[in-house]
Amino acid sequence: MTQQETRISVKQAVHIARDYILELYDGQDLPNLMLEEVQMTDDDQHWLITFGFDTNRPTQIMNDPYSLPLQRIRSQYVREYKRITLSANTGDVVGMTIREI
Repeated sequence: MTQQETRISVKQAVHIARDYILELYDGQDLPNLMLEEVQMTDDDQHWLITFGFDTNRPTQIMNDPYSLPLQRIRSQYVREYKRITLSANTGDVVGMTIREI
């Protein structure tokens, strides 16, 4: 059996990563949780799966009295991104990092 044949599929990887983030943030609201990116590492050893969700933290635009009213309305939430790293062979979660956009 080749390494390609033992690798978990992208759909399996996304499912595992989504379950992981929901379990890790158990009890916390993750509004608009969405799959943002899926990537295989260059060495084909890990899936990198990025999820984004809204937070209710105010942005600097909302706190800036000199910003335009439209900007204050549009910027009610900050989008946060988390990257889950999975072993491509086993599906085990290796880690989670903050993904800066």
